[in-house]
Amino acid sequence: MKLAMETYRRLRTMCRRADGVAAIEFAFAAPILVLIMVGIIQMASAFFTLNQMNWVAREAARGLALGDLADAAAAEAFVNGNLIGWAAANSTVSIDIPDPADPSDTDYRVAMSVPLEDAALVDPAGYLGGRTVSAYSVMRDEQPTP
Repeated sequence: MKLAMETYRRLRTMCRRADGVAAIEFAFAAPILVLIMVGIIQMASAFFTLNQMNWVAREAARGLALGDLADAAAAEAFVNGNLIGWAAANSTVSIDIPDPADPSDTDYRVAMSVPLEDAALVDPAGYLGGRTVSAYSVMRDEQPTP
């Protein structure tokens, strides 16, 4: 009987102890928290890249319209030089200059696109493939006509 009571007390004491509960709860919660943080980093880097692309497209079109950039090659060099490094490697840039023979065509157009997997910093599962981030800007020719 004494042995049974002592065993009962030990079992009861062991059931009340909560030494490893926090570690087990953390083991369940940590992967979810890490996944949320990676998602936040993904979205933030993609939006940062999109913002940078919009700025570069606008400034390239503005430079062409004001005459600060001589031609499409200079504008493309400006775009590639000012685009974020991880996105510039695989970017596609399209620059349209007004046709001098058509007086109604006075718009400089700069368009660029970057694959989404290059716009985001991390892509562990490869689920960003096949999508692109695009920026487009149009500026009217502001150079004085001779």
